[in-house]
Amino acid sequence: MVEQQRRPGGNEIASNARVPMDFNLFHRFATSELTHSGIWAWILQSLDDAAPANVHELRPAARALLARIGVARFDSPIVVRRERKLPRDAGRVDIEAIDRDGRVVVIETKVQARPDLAQRQRYEDAYRAEHDLAGVAIVSTTHDEPWNEIGLRHVGAGDLLTILRAGEYESDLVRQYVAWLDHVLAVRRAEFERAMGDDPMASSQALEGGAAQWSFMCLLGDRIGGRTAARLSAGNSRGGSAWTQLEFSPGGAPSFDRLFYRLESWPGKAAEFTLRQYQKPSDAEKPVRLQKLRAMFRDAAAGSPLAFDTGPKRARTDVMEAKVAQVTIRAVPVAAVLAHLPDVHEKFVIALREMGWPLGPGGPAGLIDPPIAESATGPVRDS
Repeated sequence: MVEQQRRPGGNEIASNARVPMDFNLFHRFATSELTHSGIWAWILQSLDDAAPANVHELRPAARALLARIGVARFDSPIVVRRERKLPRDAGRVDIEAIDRDGRVVVIETKVQARPDLAQRQRYEDAYRAEHDLAGVAIVSTTHDEPWNEIGLRHVGAGDLLTILRAGEYESDLVRQYVAWLDHVLAVRRAEFERAMGDDPMASSQALEGGAAQWSFMCLLGDRIGGRTAARLSAGNSRGGSAWTQLEFSPGGAPSFDRLFYRLESWPGKAAEFTLRQYQKPSDAEKPVRLQKLRAMFRDAAAGSPLAFDTGPKRARTDVMEAKVAQVTIRAVPVAAVLAHLPDVHEKFVIALREMGWPLGPGGPAGLIDPPIAESATGPVRDS
């Protein structure tokens, strides 16, 4: 039996509420980017005048998607292709849609992977010389919000749900997709709330998946200066840990190192929040700078409720990444880091400025994994 569920601020959407999520197609089996590309290509194709009546219900969502990525007009006949080979042998794009007048919309779908500026540039270089490129977008369920301005339109899981609320559906396939998106967002909200709770171990467990990490580091980034002051990235190490980091200095070899905060969690272990120094290639003076950075951060953190460990630790010259300071999310909940780190960071940045240390995100902003040195078990670091 299908029931109507009313969601705040949106239309009524039929949702197969009685079907457990374990039997939801998109939760259990149709989990790849190819599946999600197929769904949104199908939705876009519904705008073609030749589309049969039973897919006309998809048109409000198709129009809402185009509006979200800045395309005001897209006229039938419409040709939609999947896994389209880009012009000039520049790879493949997940969805290409071309309207009657030759306007092109290019969409890259993401389920786990993260977008980067290289994709945007590749698409633009490939299309603009020969086509009227109306819009380029990332349709992603990886993150709800990209935080950094990545130079192309980002449509996250929350956006997708809002877009789908533009219509009402008889299709069980669409209803299951809506239910799955609802579930994804509900799980992320619950995990973030648990991460921000008073129990440090429960907080660490909630941070293991990465989504709560991302939400937390977005908030932290906003509090230490926002998107003009830092760059956010995330990933998973080869050892299985999820990490998210916020870079606030691009460095300037050989005298200055890149500096970033990193939140990392491992299954069954307490999460760790660190300030890190990175330089590639490492040089003989790096350990000297490390000790100076530790002393500066120790002074900045004096009197803070956060009991940062700033050493002493053995400084190695054969690694590119080193911990300047760390606090384990065991005795200190991660919410305390959000509450107290901005004051410490402000004092630390003042000391860095006095040294002439480069500050700001540097490089191309975006969800681009920085070149952290990887070993067989994860990023190389000193102990």
